[in-house]
Amino acid sequence: MDLSALLTSSKSLTSHLSRPNLPAVNLSLDQIEAQSRRLVARQPATDTDRANYLLAQAHVDASALSNSVAHLNTSTTFSPLQPLQDTDVAGYLRHAHEQNLISTIEEGRKETQEEFYRALEERSQRDWEAKKKRVFEELGGRVTGDNRAMAELKKSTHGKSLLMASPASLLLAPPF
Repeated sequence: MDLSALLTSSKSLTSHLSRPNLPAVNLSLDQIEAQSRRLVARQPATDTDRANYLLAQAHVDASALSNSVAHLNTSTTFSPLQPLQDTDVAGYLRHAHEQNLISTIEEGRKETQEEFYRALEERSQRDWEAKKKRVFEELGGRVTGDNRAMAELKKSTHGKSLLMASPASLLLAPPF
């Protein structure tokens, strides 16, 4: 199939849609690349974005969980349930024990969170490398001196990848 037949075929895909108030969008690859670079520059990926992406893949509503955590009332967490008397040794020991439990749980939560972000970064890097390898296999994996975009992609790492001046650039960018 030659390019003119492909163009005609692609235009016929939307011919049945009647939307006279919407203009047709005709952008060249350079214009698409420039707009993609502007969008990427405006919204840098953060750890929160990557975490939300990973959780969304597991069908977890991160924003709802974030809201529920934000509305927790922790003002009474570190105060004793009953006021302690100066001579209440048993009450003091019980309170000290509760505080030790709370601090241990908090330390465990922090360690778990750090491990989660480390695993998230490793998984994102592994997924990006697998996608990059698959694209190279599909495209033949040849990088010549003339093919600057493919050379940049080969050197790219997750979080620091470059958009390329090629038709595949929109497919190769990491999803976050």
